[in-house]
Amino acid sequence: LPAFADALAKGGLEAPLAARAPAALGGALRGVARWVVPVAPGVSAEELRAAARTAALRGLLVEWSLRAEGPALLALLDATLGAGREAGLAAPHVSAEAPLPVHAARLLAAGLRARDAGDAPIVLRHPGGSEADADAALLHAATDLGAPLCDGIGDAVALGGPLAADPARATDLLYRILQGARLRTTRTEFISCPSCGRTLFDLEETTARIKQRTQHLPGVKIAIMGCIVNGPGEMADADFGYVGSGPGLVNLYVGKEVVERHVAQAEAPDRLVELIRRHGRWADPA
Repeated sequence: LPAFADALAKGGLEAPLAARAPAALGGALRGVARWVVPVAPGVSAEELRAAARTAALRGLLVEWSLRAEGPALLALLDATLGAGREAGLAAPHVSAEAPLPVHAARLLAAGLRARDAGDAPIVLRHPGGSEADADAALLHAATDLGAPLCDGIGDAVALGGPLAADPARATDLLYRILQGARLRTTRTEFISCPSCGRTLFDLEETTARIKQRTQHLPGVKIAIMGCIVNGPGEMADADFGYVGSGPGLVNLYVGKEVVERHVAQAEAPDRLVELIRRHGRWADPA
């Protein structure tokens, strides 16, 4: 660990190190800021107390990673909270590793509230799935992390397994999940209808074209809607709207207000960009 920390520092990466290590190995940790302690049924109370004392003495941030479900998860929560309080451990974090991660996160949050520890930070960890089915792994990560976040559960997210093999891609995915849960906005938000018989232009092609022009505008919500029947209602919380108003024609919106009517479809993307400029939301791409 010290050698790894030195290598990071030489590369200009002064990031705090986290290490996952059993409770019994706390004495061997050096140069670590966060200690993730796996806790499974059968762990002794003395092991947990010793780990909590070590962390308290060294000022380590501890995350109790509870490997259980149902009543066994709550039993581990009682054991770790008790060990932490006895050692004077400040603000330990908790996470759950279980076959049904959404249920485990909800049970963990309810258990903390019932034990007057509702302010304990919860880390949502996802194992990342298997390489055999990359699409399924993405969907599972999005739902298993996104559902608790939408419930208001979770203070940090972490991704493991094959999905974390490329750190840049993993970070991008996590920021997208946070934006989907409306917790962190780091990119442009696009809202689009699913298309139906009323759609007045090629929705996928038009959305891709507008996205290519505007996807560098973090925090801006742009709606691309196929028709004026349902479009204005579905795009009600967008900053700007591009809505089909007739064959080859588009209405442009700012918020819920139509500002340009019956714009020729060939001109509409340029007029949308100009509209964004006029309202001070444009920035040139890097």
